[in-house]
Amino acid sequence: MDTIVQIKDLSVFYEDICVLENINLNINEGDFLGIIGPNGGGKTTLLKTILGFIAPSEGSISIQGNSNFHSKIKIGYVPQHTVFDRNFPIRVLDVILMGLLNNKNLFLRRFSVKEKEAALCVMEQVGISELKNRQIGQLSGGQMQKVLLSRTLLQKPDLILLDEPTASMDNASRTRIYEIIKALNKEITIVTVTHDTSFISSYIKTIACLNKKLFYHGEPALDEAVVEQVYGCPIELLAHGIPHRVLKEHGDEQNV
Repeated sequence: MDTIVQIKDLSVFYEDICVLENINLNINEGDFLGIIGPNGGGKTTLLKTILGFIAPSEGSISIQGNSNFHSKIKIGYVPQHTVFDRNFPIRVLDVILMGLLNNKNLFLRRFSVKEKEAALCVMEQVGISELKNRQIGQLSGGQMQKVLLSRTLLQKPDLILLDEPTASMDNASRTRIYEIIKALNKEITIVTVTHDTSFISSYIKTIACLNKKLFYHGEPALDEAVVEQVYGCPIELLAHGIPHRVLKEHGDEQNV
């Protein structure tokens, strides 16, 4: 299996504060990697460093053997929060079509019928077709996340980085989004930062436990010692929609 992203001895500092320390991690083609850990543990910083938004203080990140800026693969990014003018008169469909823009065609860009059909197809896939003419400021947080995901999918990326993609959604919407992402994973490598530990065993193939340092990387089955080391205290990991535990059996421990 080919390695898409290789992270080697990576450390990131904000002035004199260490946010990531000596991270070594490979992301392989076809993976669905979930990154978990406490708030402030460096998860978003790791995504932004992969994207090239933040420069490593030490170590390196290569994408298919090239630096972030010379990669030939398309990387899509769905942030957790997007700041925008909620009164700006733009429709959902137009926001999604903006995924086709680049630095060479920002102005006076006219979208073809084929491009609009592709956008509508993506919207149907994500389940927001009925929102196509909605003004963007009228959306809920969960609806906005689906719009951002649709915009990213329209770019046809090889790798998608998602930062808390279901943070503002109810359980039904979370399930829908994870089902969509799982289907996308048949063709696209996925990396998601998540606090939805209840979904891990149902959807994610591998997991990385991050709290400044990388404490675990492998199958989504953790022991209590690793979880407590990452979070600094005992926490429960619940399986979503299935009657088995995410944590492996350990003697006479209680069910989680």
